[in-house]
Amino acid sequence: MNPLIQKFRQSIQTRVEVAPGKYISVRRPLLGEFVETPEIGKTLISLILHCSESWDGFTEQDFYPGGDATPVPFEKEIYSWWLKDHQDHWEKLAKAINDQSAEHQSKVEEAKKK
Repeated sequence: MNPLIQKFRQSIQTRVEVAPGKYISVRRPLLGEFVETPEIGKTLISLILHCSESWDGFTEQDFYPGGDATPVPFEKEIYSWWLKDHQDHWEKLAKAINDQSAEHQSKVEEAKKK
């Protein structure tokens, strides 16, 4: 990935603690993404899945009984299964995404006034 794009992506991300020691990094959607891919905003799950970038602290124990403490790398397919089974985290993740979007919109509006 281009280093500038990587820095840009990191600048629009926030880290959300969904359980003690377990974090998911989400980013605000780019406005053009809703034009290119309108389905990302149709459901809460699709928005969260689209805007989720990574996680920390997840092990096999978080996915099935008897799993071990092996860290699990972030992959969208695994994350999708996990997220769909953990409704208790949807609101917190969606709020982080919405807060980032609102902050960006506020900055855009302020810039227009100058």
